Amino acid sequence: MRQKATKIRALTSRIGHFLQTIKENEDGGLMPLVALMVVVLIAMTGLAIDGARAFYVKDILQRSVDAAGLAAGHALDPADSVKDAEEFFKANFAAAGGVSTDGKMIVDFDPNNPDQIINISGEASINTTFMRLFGFDNLTVDASAEITRETRGMELVLVMDNTGSMADPAVTGGSGSKIKDMQAAAKNLITIVYGDEDTNPNLWAGVVPFVANVNVGGQHTNFLSSAGLQRISDGDFFPGTWKGCVFARGGNFDQDDTPPSTVGIEPFLWEDTDVFSGTANDNNWLGTAAALDRFGRLVGVPAEINEVNSTQFRVENNFRPAFIGRSTRTGREFYESQATGPNRGCASAITPLVASKQTINVAIDEMAPWSFGGTTANFGLAWGWRVLSPRWRGMWQGGDDPDQLPLDYEEPFMDKVIVLLTDGDNVITNIDQTSFGEANDLLNAPETVESDAELELDRRLANTCNNAKTNGVIIYTVSFGNGVSTRVRNLMQNCASNINFYFDSTDGDDLLADFRTIGQQLSNLRLSR
Repeated sequence: MRQKATKIRALTSRIGHFLQTIKENEDGGLMPLVALMVVVLIAMTGLAIDGARAFYVKDILQRSVDAAGLAAGHALDPADSVKDAEEFFKANFAAAGGVSTDGKMIVDFDPNNPDQIINISGEASINTTFMRLFGFDNLTVDASAEITRETRGMELVLVMDNTGSMADPAVTGGSGSKIKDMQAAAKNLITIVYGDEDTNPNLWAGVVPFVANVNVGGQHTNFLSSAGLQRISDGDFFPGTWKGCVFARGGNFDQDDTPPSTVGIEPFLWEDTDVFSGTANDNNWLGTAAALDRFGRLVGVPAEINEVNSTQFRVENNFRPAFIGRSTRTGREFYESQATGPNRGCASAITPLVASKQTINVAIDEMAPWSFGGTTANFGLAWGWRVLSPRWRGMWQGGDDPDQLPLDYEEPFMDKVIVLLTDGDNVITNIDQTSFGEANDLLNAPETVESDAELELDRRLANTCNNAKTNGVIIYTVSFGNGVSTRVRNLMQNCASNINFYFDSTDGDDLLADFRTIGQQLSNLRLSR
C-alpha cells in the first residue's frame, strides 16, 4: 500500500510539474498543440456519447425490424402482413422515443419468390449533442431482416372431390372445368409448402380423392375383414379383381379413426345388375350389355368388364342415347363414366403419406371426374383422417416409412392438417351404389338419426369433423363453385378448425388465391439473416 501511494504521489508531482512548465513558458509554442488536443478530446467525447446513443437506437431498430418481419409472416391472412408489420414495428420502436422519434420501415416481398421471402428494412435518425458543434446535427442508422418462409413439421392430406360435376365449369356458362382449376390450385399450394426442393425435413403429404366411395388401393387387403377377404377368394369379382374401393363400416365406425385390426372393412362390390334396359343404371358386366349399332339403334352385345374412366366420349348430331344419362351438345367432351364391372365408379386410389413433392403432384394430375353414386364428403374426410392417424401406423403400404408414419398426435412441433374441398352437396340415391349402399340402406342403418339421406350424410360429416379436431387435426375446408347450398357452406365453415380456415371459392381464380392463402398459412418463418 505504501509503495502504491508513493507512486501515485510521484505521478501527481510529475503532472503538476508539466503543467507548471507550460504555464511559465513565455514563447507559447505549446499552446496551439494543447488547444488542438482539447478540441480532439471534446470531439472524441462527443463521438463516444452520440455513438452510444446511435448504437442504442440501432439495437432497438433491429429488434423492431425483426419483430415486424415475424409479424408479417405470421399474419393469419397474408393480406394483413404489412399492417401487422407496421403495428409491431411501432410498438417495439417506441422504446427509442427518448432518443429518436423518426423511425421508418419498409416491407418488400421478394419478386422472385414472394410466397417465401419477405425483406424488412428500417431507418432512424438521432439528434446529436456534442457532434452538433462540428456540423453533424443528426446521425442515421439502419437495420434489415430477411424472413424466409420454411416448411414446418407437418403431415398434410388433400381430400379432393372427384365427382362427375367436377368436369363442369365453376360458374354456369363459364369455360374450363373445376377439376383442372382444383389441380392447378392444389399444385400451387404444394409448391408454396415445399418450396424449390422435392423433399423437406419433417414434411409428408398425401392425397385422398373421393366420389361416392373411396379407393384405399387394391394392395391394402390388410384392411379387409375375414368375410371380405373370403369374397375376393371366392371369385365374387371374377373375371375382374378388387380395385380397392371399400364400404363404410356401421356402428359409427365410419366417423372415426378406428383401425381395421379392431373392426375390419368390407370391399366395395357393385353387383352385376343382370338386366338389359339400356339405361345409365345398368351394370350388366356378366351377361348382355347395351350398345348402339351404326344406325343409332339399341342392341345387345356380350358384356365385358370395362372399369376405365372414359373422358373422351363425344356425342354427335345432338343425339343422346338413353344409357348415357346426362344432357350434352354437339362436340362437347363427355366426362360421364361409361365403366362397367364390380368396381364401377371406383375413382383414383389414395396416395398415403410420402415425402416427395413430385409424387404428390403426379397424384394430383391423375385425378379425374368420376360419375355414379353421388357425393359422400364425410367418407372422404374420414379416410383423410385415417391417412394421418397414428392408429393406422404400419398399415399404409406404398407410403414412406410405413412403420414410422403417421407420427403420434402429440409429436412436438408437428401438425396434422387436412384440406377438404367439395363442389356440391352430399348426395345419395336409390339408383347407384355408394360406400353406404343405396339411400334406403343408409336410412335403415341402426345408427342413422335423420329421416333424409342427405341430411344424415351432413350429420356424419359434422361428427367426423369434430372427432378429428378433438384429436388435434387441423382442418381447412373449401366449397367450390355455385353448386354448393347455403346449408353445406355453413357445414363446411363449422367443420374448419378456425373461421379463417374456411374458403368459399367462386371460380378458378378465387380457388387459386384461396389455396395460395392456405399454403402461406401452413408455413412458418425463421430469421435467415
